[in-house]
Amino acid sequence: MIWKSEEMLDLSEESVQNLFSYCVVAQGDSPENTCCVSFISPACQLPFPPVYFYRHKLEEIKNTIAFLLGQLLVVHLRNDRFPIGYGFLKYDKTRWTENKYALFSLCYLAVGAGLLPPFEPAEKKENMLDCALSSQNVLRKTISPSDPAFQEFCEDLEYHEMLPRLIAEKKKYYASPEYKRRKEDALALAAIMQGKGFAATARSAQDRLEAFDTDEEMLQALSKKAAEKARATMKLYAICE
Repeated sequence: MIWKSEEMLDLSEESVQNLFSYCVVAQGDSPENTCCVSFISPACQLPFPPVYFYRHKLEEIKNTIAFLLGQLLVVHLRNDRFPIGYGFLKYDKTRWTENKYALFSLCYLAVGAGLLPPFEPAEKKENMLDCALSSQNVLRKTISPSDPAFQEFCEDLEYHEMLPRLIAEKKKYYASPEYKRRKEDALALAAIMQGKGFAATARSAQDRLEAFDTDEEMLQALSKKAAEKARATMKLYAICE
């Protein structure tokens, strides 16, 4: 997911309330193409009324809601559970709101857009609500556009978004006769110049590198400098460059 610039909003009361007001069904409007959303499960038995949203508007701003949620500390911590009290805290541990109704509005939007499951009573803490941050509700970490590190965040985002294309091109290149010939020539030269032991080590390292598209740690270890080189050549660490 690459966010459009208009989807990158600072997590604030104003931005949340504007989105909530945009999606909520106007009083007396037709119920067609609307959805009824409660951000808590029926097991809670708490007096939070359901809210009716325009379904198409929720879908329209889903990425914006995801960008706001990505600024929460709980998303940056990668916790398995999301205690509702954590919803007040941004990634820098500041509070984006003191108003619980602003937080509830964000929760209504998140559940309505399918980005979070409904909150339910926490297992270990009385009078506490939480929800699961499970694999089907993956939220990506984001930061505020007003943060000095925002430009670097956007560069990293672009880099990680282009990885799948780079990997596909890399696999195609590694399967080509040209690459196989260059690899064997390079390894033969290494054996002559530095010994067979060095060549065997180099082959092992190169074989691992050629399969790194299945190795998440190696993907994460790629530097942005390497990505820039790959962008220009569409080859990832090809031997004998």
